[in-house]
Amino acid sequence: LYAINGDKALLTGDHPIRTPDGYKVVNEEAVKDYAGQPGFLDTPLAVGDVVLTEAGEVKVESITRKPQVQPISTFNIRLEGNQSFYADGFEVKGFDRMQMQYK
Repeated sequence: LYAINGDKALLTGDHPIRTPDGYKVVNEEAVKDYAGQPGFLDTPLAVGDVVLTEAGEVKVESITRKPQVQPISTFNIRLEGNQSFYADGFEVKGFDRMQMQYK
């Protein structure tokens, strides 16, 4: 799990987060999995990128990996339309890829 800018919001490394140019993910392997899909960029989310939030655009100052010592449950929702929604203020996209192992 990852925190952006030290925020309490956590996202998985393969969960798409919206930037002004399209969707990015933190995990480099997931970038490969999303390659060629409409709306996805071919580089991982990195410090210096800008993400979209309910409050507007926010520059990514830090991405911190939060180690998990116990299994956790993650959830995905399906929506009509473009599948975007806000999670803890960040604009993210619903997705089908649920194969990551978190350590």
